[in-house]
Amino acid sequence: IDMTLKKYLDKAKMEKHLDIKFELIKKRRMVVINKKTEIYLTQLEFILMECFIRNAGELVEYKKLIKSAWGNDYCITKSQLAYAIFHLRRKLNDKNKRFIKTVQSRGYVLMCG
Repeated sequence: IDMTLKKYLDKAKMEKHLDIKFELIKKRRMVVINKKTEIYLTQLEFILMECFIRNAGELVEYKKLIKSAWGNDYCITKSQLAYAIFHLRRKLNDKNKRFIKTVQSRGYVLMCG
């Protein structure tokens, strides 16, 4: 593990104990934050959020997110993925990247668990 990744993962372990709980409601394609805030998602945002929740507190590499959301048949760039994450963060009101942290050149970490 390189030092940058170790720093982010150590920080994620400390911060994941924040009182943040995400729940996905598949039928309504929404995420509920702390059992009170309901946010409707696009299909792409829902798939990304599902991948993050399954791997909460852990690094989710770019390739894994791209494969989960678009499959193997599409040639998606990191910048296209970043654009989708930008929209997801905006819906989650995550301007300060408190929920979804970027691990430079590696992927993202959902800060809960």
